Amino acid sequence: MFGVTAFLYSCLVFFYGVNLQRESITSVLVWILITHLFFYLLWKQSNKKTSSELMVWAIFLRVLLMIPEPKLSDDYFRFLWDGGLMAKGISPFVSPPSLSIQNTYFGNEENLFQLLYSQMNSRDYHSVYPIALQGWFTIPWIFSSHSLEGQIFVLRVILMLFELGNLLLLRTWHLPRELYSIFCFSPLLLYEGIYAIHPDPIVFFFLLLCLRYQDFRFLFPLLLQIKVSLGFLIPGVLFLGNARERAKSIFVLLLSLCLLWFSLFQNIKAQGESGLGLFFHSFRFHSILEELVYWPLHLIGNLEYLSGSLSLSIASITFLWILCKKGFNLQQVVLLGLSLFTFFSPVIHPWYLIPLYGILILARSQIIPLFVLSIFGMASYFQYAKQMEDMVFSFTLFKLSLFGIFIWMNRSLYLQKNPS
Repeated sequence: MFGVTAFLYSCLVFFYGVNLQRESITSVLVWILITHLFFYLLWKQSNKKTSSELMVWAIFLRVLLMIPEPKLSDDYFRFLWDGGLMAKGISPFVSPPSLSIQNTYFGNEENLFQLLYSQMNSRDYHSVYPIALQGWFTIPWIFSSHSLEGQIFVLRVILMLFELGNLLLLRTWHLPRELYSIFCFSPLLLYEGIYAIHPDPIVFFFLLLCLRYQDFRFLFPLLLQIKVSLGFLIPGVLFLGNARERAKSIFVLLLSLCLLWFSLFQNIKAQGESGLGLFFHSFRFHSILEELVYWPLHLIGNLEYLSGSLSLSIASITFLWILCKKGFNLQQVVLLGLSLFTFFSPVIHPWYLIPLYGILILARSQIIPLFVLSIFGMASYFQYAKQMEDMVFSFTLFKLSLFGIFIWMNRSLYLQKNPS
């Protein structure tokens, strides 16, 4: 029975990989409901299978999603643009594409650069991707400098290697098969990682290494060179280990921050105006608790631009307050930090949830909250439909309701001081 269900799920996953229309409320709704129905059936049947059998199906599904053209996100056009500049020895941090295209000689790759430029949605924004991630963007230009399809394939092959690493590393925790199957078959993880070509499976891989080897000193500074928002976890460094270990951690962390300063933040004013700063004063998407900050500021009068900064400040203060209490280990610090950042962030794209989703599985979360989080992430695509402009209040209540269910059913996980 499991094999039949897994086969039908594979067909379904591939079908929507090819045919999904994210601008259609009906298409997105059916996609969410039917994929989570089969996801539930696979989870119910997974206790009869070995972790090796589950992993084989997980790999098959991810390989299957390497075939269709990505339709959920066009971020990969910017990834390849930045990587192309890096391959030519040009810093992607100096100017936005709208200026680079006027001042750069692209040689034989002119047509491909023009194609990337025409498709990206961030032409006027400075790059927000740190130097290690730029390395991933650059590799496709080594193997396929003239073919967009070839470059997409290379990006996905690299992601597939990290996905395989995640599947193997999770097995070392000897999770119950029902939990391991969640990571194997979650629609959120399948579509937002290898299909949409987002780097968050890479982030989760290094977080797993941190937890596996209990090493926050050297691996975490590397993570900052992949995803800057993980800087929210920096206070955790100050509360882990003895004084000598903390001193070493701070030293390595400072080296990582210096590298960020001379690469990503070499033009700090530009980053504030048209780079990372946009996430604090301009961008809002699918937020949760930030909504409760935004609307009072909006009603007061034209102060809503402060909502992102204020919301994340509340999250930071809360995180520090919790850390001041003794008894938290590395896994608890990472779980709390990722959770608070997600709950209060003004921007929650579905792929941002991948590291948190994986850590929740590792922490042996209740099953229902994992389904809720997956549905919440994929429901963000409702906001691409024009009809949603008249349903803002209802959709906000829907999001807060899902959040309430998630927190209530996982309350014991967040309240305990020493997770297994």
